[in-house]
Amino acid sequence: MINNRTNSYTKDTTVAGKIGMIIYPDDYSGSAVSSPSEEDWAACEAAGCVFLPKAGYRSGTSVKSLNSIGFYWSATKQDDRSAYYFYLNATPTPHCYNRNRYEGHAVRLVQDVQ
Repeated sequence: MINNRTNSYTKDTTVAGKIGMIIYPDDYSGSAVSSPSEEDWAACEAAGCVFLPKAGYRSGTSVKSLNSIGFYWSATKQDDRSAYYFYLNATPTPHCYNRNRYEGHAVRLVQDVQ
C-alpha cells in the first residue's frame, strides 16, 4: 500500500490542468515534480509515474468534491461486499480503507512498463 512508501509521491500537483497526485515507481531516479510542463510529464510518464487526479466521487447521479478529494478502488476485495480504496485529500499522507463496492469511486487502469 502507498502508506508504507516514503517520498514516493507528490501531492497537490497539477498535470494538464488537473489537481492530484503523482506516484513514482520504486526504481524512479528522476526529480520529484510539483507542476510539470507537458515535456516533463511525458518524461515522468515514460519512467512509469502515475497521475491520480482529485476526481471526487459519485453520490447517486451527482459528482461531489471534484478537484478537492479523490477515491480510487484497488483491485483487492475485503469480502463479498467490500473492497479497499485509496483516499486522497488535503492531509499530508494518502490513506487506504475499505468500503462497500456499490460506492462510486474512480478506477485508474495501469499496466507494467514493457
